[in-house]
Amino acid sequence: MKPKTLVLMLVAVACGLGAAMLAVTMGSASPAALDTIDIVVAAEPLKQGMPIKDPAKQLKLVPLPKSLYIQTLHMRNPEELRNKTPGRAIEAGEQVTNKDMNNFADIFPKEYHDKPGYRAFTVRVNLESALAGFLMPGSRVDLMCSLKDLKDERIKEERVFMQNVQVLAVNQEAAPPQGAQAMANPVVVTLLGKIEDVLRIAWVTHASNSTVAIALRRPGDEEKPEVKGVVSPNADNGPGSGPPPQEETVDLPVAKKEILAGSVEIVDSNRDEYFRIIKMPKSLVPGDPIKDLSKITGKINQYVGAGYPITAKHLQQDDKSPETPPQVVRAMIIREGSKPAQYVKFDEQGRYIDSTVGGGNAPALAVPRGKGTDGPRE
Repeated sequence: MKPKTLVLMLVAVACGLGAAMLAVTMGSASPAALDTIDIVVAAEPLKQGMPIKDPAKQLKLVPLPKSLYIQTLHMRNPEELRNKTPGRAIEAGEQVTNKDMNNFADIFPKEYHDKPGYRAFTVRVNLESALAGFLMPGSRVDLMCSLKDLKDERIKEERVFMQNVQVLAVNQEAAPPQGAQAMANPVVVTLLGKIEDVLRIAWVTHASNSTVAIALRRPGDEEKPEVKGVVSPNADNGPGSGPPPQEETVDLPVAKKEILAGSVEIVDSNRDEYFRIIKMPKSLVPGDPIKDLSKITGKINQYVGAGYPITAKHLQQDDKSPETPPQVVRAMIIREGSKPAQYVKFDEQGRYIDSTVGGGNAPALAVPRGKGTDGPRE
């Protein structure tokens, strides 16, 4: 073998031995000797929707090469994930990142994370009820509504029904925008309360068809004074006055149904069929009606609408007997449910003449020429 070839072989062997030794050295090096950084992984399976209550038990740190580390993605401190809620199931040993967390849990203040029974609920607002945008996340407010009096629907009462309620978010902002003095275009407000508070809000907005008005509290004011409702803007009927005394009523007979002039004669046996007694406020009683039901006797000679009282004029008899039969000038077709149509005839004074029951067309009506009536003509 030539000397030159021998030298080349020895150099090659030396290079191979050096590479092998370097590989052994690198393989036996500790992770700390490499350029790594510790990140958070699951120490046990994490269920979707179940908050992380014990980070020291449920999470652990493992090294990751720095070349693979992403600051905005990987977590380095298990305590930062306390009370966070995974948005997906995470297996043991799997990386836990910010993207794996459901941010809805962050809307609750930390002091309420371990308090059972609290809920976040949302009410619709406009620029007026949101205080022109000055209603901010973190504010404290009182809630008001307008309710009808159960005994008299004409009376409306403004009432404070919830006090010192915390605002969690306005629209989708859980914190005031940096440098903003007001929230732009407020549409909904998310509030914090117990489950019974949610039911009260639902009752106001659904059962009573009322809107929720919002009053902003000054910072630090947590007092809950007793506030009575207001039924009038006047000073003599202001806060704490309650509803005014009920107006005096009278028992008044009114018609149960429409009564045509001359069509009915009231006697003891049919009085209850045509009339009933109601309680009517004195201020609404028209004219001088008959207040004693037993006094309504005889033929009804003037039209009475359903729900209206009757006066003595309705029972007055017309002593004048016409020399000729009354001329039919008007007719009314009355249909009641599935019963046959009834054609009712009236004279020039609107008095009932007679009626025809049955199918077919309405009878022809003779009308004197030049009388200026509105009824059908021949």
